[in-house]
Amino acid sequence: MLKDNLKICKRTCLGPTYGGEITKLLILNPVDEKNIYQDKYLAYATKDKVVGIIKLPLDGNPNNTLGLIAHSTDITGISSTIDGKLFFTSGSHDYCVNIW
Repeated sequence: MLKDNLKICKRTCLGPTYGGEITKLLILNPVDEKNIYQDKYLAYATKDKVVGIIKLPLDGNPNNTLGLIAHSTDITGISSTIDGKLFFTSGSHDYCVNIW
């Protein structure tokens, strides 16, 4: 994380170490005024088959990360429902859309 005005690194967090580089990120469970204790998550996709979620805030704890092989080939897209309870991934050559 960078401090806005000084461009100084404040913290470095460990990201997922499997599945290759992260190519897509998506915040799940946007702010809900009714439930201030609702957990927030960050969904991610790598170019090579892996999709996962990370519990926010980012703290580098590997126990807050889950990743799995979602498609047989490249992941081309990721999106979520408006309420952030479900997210979707699409594969390139397998012609599948998965609901998570």
